[in-house]
Amino acid sequence: MTFTEDFRINDLIRSACGVHGFAPRTAGRSSHLDLVIAMVRSGMGVTIFPQTLWNRIASSELVAIPLTHPRLSYELALVRRSGSYVSRSCQAWIMIASTALGFDVGSGFMNQPESA
Repeated sequence: MTFTEDFRINDLIRSACGVHGFAPRTAGRSSHLDLVIAMVRSGMGVTIFPQTLWNRIASSELVAIPLTHPRLSYELALVRRSGSYVSRSCQAWIMIASTALGFDVGSGFMNQPESA
């Protein structure tokens, strides 16, 4: 079970499997986490997804094995529309996220659009 092809994690999984000389066989794909989990619960196969997702859905019905070699990682980006208004609540969320996830907010990211 894997996510649909447009998910970056699929490239990471194929690359990691290639390191060990095999290609994963995909029984099903979905962009919906609930469906992927339901397919695994039903016994249709196994899946690989980020630890952060496992932390959210951990269940006594499922067993997780951490993958450590090779270590899979990917980068995230915080994105907003250029020139758009950034409300105070959005600014607060950005600051909380930057603190929690440990990234620096560039000076241009919080800039407000110029008044016409």
